[in-house]
Amino acid sequence: MKRDAGRIKIFRVREKMIDHVTNFGCLMRDSTMEDKKKEKQDDSGAEQQLPEPFQDLAPYLDWALPTERERSAKRQMSPMAAITAFYQAMLPRMETILPYLARYAPEQVPADARLLFYLALALAEVAPAVENFHQPSVVEGYDVARFIAAHD
Repeated sequence: MKRDAGRIKIFRVREKMIDHVTNFGCLMRDSTMEDKKKEKQDDSGAEQQLPEPFQDLAPYLDWALPTERERSAKRQMSPMAAITAFYQAMLPRMETILPYLARYAPEQVPADARLLFYLALALAEVAPAVENFHQPSVVEGYDVARFIAAHD
């Protein structure tokens, strides 16, 4: 019974995340390539930081990738222990992350909140590996290299 309650909570968080990503992410998609260009042009050497309430997630910044292709590659190349650690760190925080991100209009998201958004997308990328497949790739699935995202 306790396990079912945990799954229900995961599904509710996931539903909220899907709604938020749909509303927020579609508008962010157009700016992703511009953001990547700016990041490459930034020679200041400034370290990327998360918003203050989420600084404890800083060890996972290597998961804050702007494109689906990059997030998928990260999942495929990471050991299951690293994927699970990221999942376990992020999932309990989603109930505070989503409302935090919802405060911003998509065209006015500061860089630190954008990193948080990318972490939330990475959680969506790794959740099936943890919850369903218990390995980085899809069990008996197609080669992920064959999938080409149309919006990257």
